[in-house]
Amino acid sequence: MLTATEPNFIDYPIGEDSTIQDIKLFSDKDPRFDGAINGGSSSLVSGDDKLYDAGFKFKSSQAGKIKALRSWISAQDNINQPHKARLWDGETKQILAEVTFENIVGDSWNEAALNPPVDIQPNKTYIVSADVLKNLPRQGNFFNTPFVKSPITALATTESLNGVFTYYNLEDGYDDPALAPVFPQRSFQNSYYYQDIVFQTESESTTINVREHVINHPIFLENLKSGTENWLETNYALSLEIAAFMSAESINKGESIDIKASVLTPGNIRLEVYRLGYYGGVGGRLVEDIDNIVAAKQSIFNELVNSQTKLVRYSWAKTYTITTNDTWVTGCYMVKLTEKNTNKQCLAFFILRDDALKSDIVYKFGFATHLAYNTFSYNGDNRKSTYSGGERALQITHDRPWEANTFNPNAVNSNPLRWEVNTIRWLEKNNYRVSYCGGQDIDKQGSNFVKKYRVFMNSGHDEYWSFKEYKAIKEAIEAGVNVVSLSANTCYWNIKWSDDYRTADLYKKNDPLAGGVVSNYIVDTFNVPPTYRFRDQELIGKTFNGCQIKGECGLLGVGYIGDIGNIYGGYDLTVKKEDSIFRGTGLTIGSKLTQLIGYEWDHIDPDSLAQPQTKTGTPKFVDSIIFESTIPDSIPGTSNVSQSFLGNLPLDAVQTAQGVYFTAPSGARVFSVGSIQTSWGLDSWGVSPARESTAYQRLIYNVFEDMGVWGGLPAPVPAQLIEFTMTRQLSMERQLTSKPHHFNSLLHQISALLAEVTDEKVKSHLNSALRELRYSDYDAVRTYLNNAGYPELASQVPNPPSIKE
Repeated sequence: MLTATEPNFIDYPIGEDSTIQDIKLFSDKDPRFDGAINGGSSSLVSGDDKLYDAGFKFKSSQAGKIKALRSWISAQDNINQPHKARLWDGETKQILAEVTFENIVGDSWNEAALNPPVDIQPNKTYIVSADVLKNLPRQGNFFNTPFVKSPITALATTESLNGVFTYYNLEDGYDDPALAPVFPQRSFQNSYYYQDIVFQTESESTTINVREHVINHPIFLENLKSGTENWLETNYALSLEIAAFMSAESINKGESIDIKASVLTPGNIRLEVYRLGYYGGVGGRLVEDIDNIVAAKQSIFNELVNSQTKLVRYSWAKTYTITTNDTWVTGCYMVKLTEKNTNKQCLAFFILRDDALKSDIVYKFGFATHLAYNTFSYNGDNRKSTYSGGERALQITHDRPWEANTFNPNAVNSNPLRWEVNTIRWLEKNNYRVSYCGGQDIDKQGSNFVKKYRVFMNSGHDEYWSFKEYKAIKEAIEAGVNVVSLSANTCYWNIKWSDDYRTADLYKKNDPLAGGVVSNYIVDTFNVPPTYRFRDQELIGKTFNGCQIKGECGLLGVGYIGDIGNIYGGYDLTVKKEDSIFRGTGLTIGSKLTQLIGYEWDHIDPDSLAQPQTKTGTPKFVDSIIFESTIPDSIPGTSNVSQSFLGNLPLDAVQTAQGVYFTAPSGARVFSVGSIQTSWGLDSWGVSPARESTAYQRLIYNVFEDMGVWGGLPAPVPAQLIEFTMTRQLSMERQLTSKPHHFNSLLHQISALLAEVTDEKVKSHLNSALRELRYSDYDAVRTYLNNAGYPELASQVPNPPSIKE
């Protein structure tokens, strides 16, 4: 594969369709039903008819303006009386602005504009507060941790006592109403009282600095458009008032796809189609909104249950056809359906490809894994998945709603919103030229489909692959296609799709180490190779259709070995060895990235027959382990998967998680991190505790850079290497660097030297110094300048500074 050249940066003009927009810290959803955000308790109402002035403290990481104040006012409050809101200087305790809410709507957000808007300074504490005349609503323990929507942070009580109020009740020893308004400084259980602000950045530049090669790619252009938070709020149909599924896993741009829905009460439904991406951090854009679609009660109780395989599927008529056109952009699309009698909602997902689009990365969604764990059924007795005990499903199907999209939104292996969405948010935030596909696309089109791209990528839980998919990825690697797998338990089970791609066989062995022992077990004599694990003796080492199977370890380097029950828990990802991949990250041997191991993790197979071959002149595979993390907790006896590897591993091998980075004989680089939840290190949307890490972001940036792939933005700079303050030029959350004076001085001096020197070795060192200067890796800059023979210039490079908030 040809080596790519790093593209140049340009100033790209942005127009009216850009995502410069007002920022609200909280969404427009009803806060009472917003769940336990930040670990807070459920919403409570204090039955009191005394006046409160309640609010919270916040800071901004950059200068800007507060344009309006917001308050969610309960219908149990006295909404016919005036309510005021205030903006306070948290340090001087002075009121900066006061507004009155007009025409108050109960059980709703009310907003009042500040005229003129109030300027606020970066890293300074302010308070927004609002009157509550009676029945104070609150969410307890909300500010135990910070609540962040960049650049605004509602402070955690550990930094400054938060969830503050004034209580005008002099007879009980509190505040005197005659002195109102009194600075709010009391606090109870770190509670949130449902106030908010509307913030606008001070500077709204008309250009952004991006790499030139991305500016015509649809992903870059799509994310300049305004997004919406409306996709986030779902009033799930917990009683199955509505359910739906799609007629295909993926379609190509310009094609149509049917949605098949059923409602318990026939009537009209609303259909909203959102594309998931970054969109300045809000994460989705409304593409289509159709109201008053007629929906029927389909044959829900005549479930087509296979008596032997326990497959549940539905033969439903189409409800609506979604037709795409040239304006639709490759990606993951979420369909939200609302049953209008009850306002209950369900979700469905599909992938839009763009087979003609030139992209560097093809990202594969693991829909088959979602199907394998799906137990959806109207009849509880029929709720079987491929992991059910007693009897299990021996087939999976697309002709069935997903439980996580309807009655069980907390299902672990649920839908793309658990892990995959965090990866695509980061990819699109950084303007990578990426296209999207499903496993079926690779199964259908083979390795030629994958060979169009420089990198094949997956993340999260991608456990179920077909043999055709395995063969295609193996052939792609042999042809030089790189792999980035931010996943674990990947390519574990072999499935076989039917000709119409609506169902797949998955018989599994009747083995305690391979899915458990069940009463409806069937030996798979129907499929070649059989639908067992890729590491099972019936597959590993054998050749089918010209493809020798070496298990998942032989393909990607690592395979599943252990897991924990708490999907939001986890262990630290630990660096095992020095490697150039860690340049600019600040990571060294023994460095830890917090809670990026879990909830499943991988290990190499110690048998060389189940290990990948490496390119001559590159490290041997056993020397390619770059992460080796200790699991300090004891793992239940069910995690004895170590005994299923081809090589001999002790039972306590489950206490070790490994990740690898190696070069295949073709020159393809393969990065397998060996943990499901590492995408949360790229982006922690929806994750608590958050574990987003600039060091990990830089690491993945480096992986792509090694593979000749760049996004539109500069390399992330870990906080411990930053001397300057990061400022945000746009509300798109693209952070540009305010360089100290020495940066420009060094930049110009090194550039001037490059124009003069003729020695190629010296030029190489100077070019490297420039690159690391851009990344703010000052130690590396100093080393390269000394190696180039310029010690005086090297002495001008500052030491890595402390963090400046």
